[in-house]
Amino acid sequence: LNIIACENMVRGTTQLKGHVMNALPEDAKAWVEEHVGFVDSAVDRIVPPSASATNDPLEVTVETFSEWIVDKTQFKGTLPNIPGMELTDNLMAFVERKLFTLN
Repeated sequence: LNIIACENMVRGTTQLKGHVMNALPEDAKAWVEEHVGFVDSAVDRIVPPSASATNDPLEVTVETFSEWIVDKTQFKGTLPNIPGMELTDNLMAFVERKLFTLN
């Protein structure tokens, strides 16, 4: 089992893992460490302010560019083939680039 929290935060899945591990009984922690991957990612999709073409409050306009970079070193088992997912062994390089160019 691999868990990827697609949140706009640095090392979000690592933080999630800490909360999960803190909530587990001691006798379950070793099993989770061995069998569950908590995989960090960087998600980049810009939602610019725009006037709605409809009155639908759920309408969202996004730019065509999107990027989903995932740390391949944190997976347990075989690396999955998920459309749109780009694997890296240096996630922080992508995070730093995102912060430098967008913020």
